Amino acid sequence: MISKPIKRAFVFVAVCQLAWILLSLDSRHARQLEEENELRDLRDLNARSTNDNLVVYNAIGKAHNLALVEHSRRTVFKPDEWDCVGFMYAKEDRIPDDDPHLRRLIDELGCVIIRAPGTMWGDFLQYITPIFVSNYEYIALVLDDIFIPDRGPHAVDANKMLENMKKHDIHVMTPGIVGDTYNTLDYGVDRCIVELKFIETYVQIFTRDAWECYYSMLHYTGSRGWCYDVCFKGQCPDFRLGQDFSMLAWHMDRGITELPQEEVFGTDLVDWAPEVHIEDQGYFQTNGMAICGRLGCQVSAEEMLDRISCPASEEVIGGASILSTNSSLVQSA
Repeated sequence: MISKPIKRAFVFVAVCQLAWILLSLDSRHARQLEEENELRDLRDLNARSTNDNLVVYNAIGKAHNLALVEHSRRTVFKPDEWDCVGFMYAKEDRIPDDDPHLRRLIDELGCVIIRAPGTMWGDFLQYITPIFVSNYEYIALVLDDIFIPDRGPHAVDANKMLENMKKHDIHVMTPGIVGDTYNTLDYGVDRCIVELKFIETYVQIFTRDAWECYYSMLHYTGSRGWCYDVCFKGQCPDFRLGQDFSMLAWHMDRGITELPQEEVFGTDLVDWAPEVHIEDQGYFQTNGMAICGRLGCQVSAEEMLDRISCPASEEVIGGASILSTNSSLVQSA
């Protein structure tokens, strides 16, 4: 087994390689990265860290969502257990450098924030190279518009998720999502851990090996980020995907305009309010379905979901599909 100091030396070299890659990007992107300081921060993150886990907040673009990011970083993906990287596509006129949430994320909560206006969701994924994360056991990928509560009847506990991943041999895990595309809460499996055909990307934790396989799918035509979740199982069939419905996170971009009061009472999120939808940055000029076409993948309702465990029994149940083959809940990606 390679010792941690040696692994960190490899990672140091990897980050230097990452720096070269980023600096070799299109000049429009490279100018806006504030290359030297931010890449130095990434290098130093690996050099000084003793954490085994990394949380990546991807595609931060709205100032009001920084409150959601700060909340989950402070209470769920905690600094003493998780290193933190955030990718932000917003310019200073949207999120100024002195934004209080941004400053606390950097100065207090130890997040390295890369500001790259014009860079899109799928492009940011390519920065998280397998060699860059080779020092971590688990990598969490979290979007900026996700409220992840640490209190209430369905509070999200990152450590418990990791325990369940180890216990049930799950390689990618997500909590239940309120406001997801496929209405998975309608499956009627409250408190159960279930196996899925795919996990829609909102907040999910990968083992290092699972992330390496995920990374192998990435392609420059996938700037918009769509289809990677749908295609993952087909491209990486040996990895088990799980969703824990004992925990719930909220996707605040599906017409949900208020945070659940029980989960935010007494926190600094009580005054949170949504922001107008952002349609610039060239995002809607790209082909969202490019990766689905490239890899030839689609959602299969018949194979999406099986029970792993439920509160009434710790027995693993295999092969018993919760979904009927004529389910109206699942839509094509």
